[in-house]
Amino acid sequence: MKFWIILVFFLFVTLRISALLTIPPIFDEMVQLYMARDIAQGIRFPLYFDGQQYMGPLESYVLAPFIRLFGFSLIKGRIFNELFFITFVVLFLREVRRLFDRETAFYLYALLSILPFTALFFTTIVGYGEVLTLAAISLVFLMKVFRDPKPAGAALGLGVVSALALWANSIFFLWLIPIALSLLGLVPSTWKKKVPLWFAVGFLVGFFPVWIHGFQTGTFLSVQAAGARLTKLENVPLIFFLFFARLRFFLSTYSFGPDPTFLRQAILVASFFPLTLFLFSAANLASFFLKSYRERTSVERAFYLFILLPVIILGIFYCHRDLKEDEGMRYFIPLVMPFAFVIAWQIRSLGSSFWKGAVLTSLAAILFVGSVESFKIQHFRTQELRDIFHFLDEKELRYGMSVNDPGYALNALGEEKILVTPFLLNARNRAIWEKVKEKGPQFFILEFTDPIFRNRLEKDPLITKKSFVRYEVFYGSSKLFEEILNTKQTHL
Repeated sequence: MKFWIILVFFLFVTLRISALLTIPPIFDEMVQLYMARDIAQGIRFPLYFDGQQYMGPLESYVLAPFIRLFGFSLIKGRIFNELFFITFVVLFLREVRRLFDRETAFYLYALLSILPFTALFFTTIVGYGEVLTLAAISLVFLMKVFRDPKPAGAALGLGVVSALALWANSIFFLWLIPIALSLLGLVPSTWKKKVPLWFAVGFLVGFFPVWIHGFQTGTFLSVQAAGARLTKLENVPLIFFLFFARLRFFLSTYSFGPDPTFLRQAILVASFFPLTLFLFSAANLASFFLKSYRERTSVERAFYLFILLPVIILGIFYCHRDLKEDEGMRYFIPLVMPFAFVIAWQIRSLGSSFWKGAVLTSLAAILFVGSVESFKIQHFRTQELRDIFHFLDEKELRYGMSVNDPGYALNALGEEKILVTPFLLNARNRAIWEKVKEKGPQFFILEFTDPIFRNRLEKDPLITKKSFVRYEVFYGSSKLFEEILNTKQTHL
């Protein structure tokens, strides 16, 4: 067993380090890190994510002390951000080991170490993986509520964590529902009234960022749902299909190149195995739970609700919004917990050691190969950004603009030797925008498929164009750049 534990740990470290170094900087990730830097320097203390008044920047506050001590950079930020995922893994494994056995915990450990690439992606970049950590912490408190003879303190702590989690990421409501059902329906009669009360008190305390923001602005909570509108009744089957189709992609690979290779096609075909295994395992565990409900302890019942209900709730809420245009891969992050556990439970329930090894090895191989192939695409995207940076550096173009994605990413790759900002409508960091305005913008980076400003850029005789793989750099001494920098609209 020690050999397999060491091997899995080696794969865990390999995948995490590869993700840290390969995935290019993401726009929202850099906004989160800029906020952390501002907090570390005492410049400001935001209560919501810049430009998105419905997500609390919890990661920024956690990362700020590290940035204060060790300095600011993308890699340092990601390394410190790994504390979220490591904490999640340790706490989740601890609870499963305590509630089940070492064998189930080992399978869970293996599956959390060799995640589907999309889960690896979103737990590496800054700004998304914290919801798993908060869910694991809330699970610890929930289990303590049912284990401790005097659970008031655990209920209070659960309320505080749940409120902070909902402030940080509203998708935490997926766990808030099973938590509420457990506290209202499973708590022994002697504590039936006190536990929900203590939870409510903790929730009110933990919601302090929302109260502060409300008293400052008059708006206490703004929740933005995914999708432009509610799904029309006739479109529900399509969204239902998209939910499972995108879930399959979540369990295979996140990145696809323009020319599919044989390996990439093979990965897509193989991805039916993780999807089928997950759905079968979840259904099997739900059936087992319902049939043996009376035999289960309150701790076990709360745990199973915590694991299984988010899958159902996410499916319902995903399908009630019109998500045809939004791929919504990030919405599947909460499924990491049920995905890893239900499959670990299913493998544990197999009678034959051969089949246990065969299923785990096959699944791990599919996920690992999918990650390796995805890393190649991520490397190409990072390399294009580096090529753009070197081009700008050679041309001595130091200040400019871009559409969202490459802008702050170039700042990170060049450690701000070159400063790039979105134009005013999309600028999240005011200091960088003002610096570019002060120095005068010298270029604009546009995606090949993006039509905004393109017509005037291509017709301006003072502007030259340099093409890359996904982006085009328009540069020169035209006053059009200043006009774009100050615009609050998407056309001129």
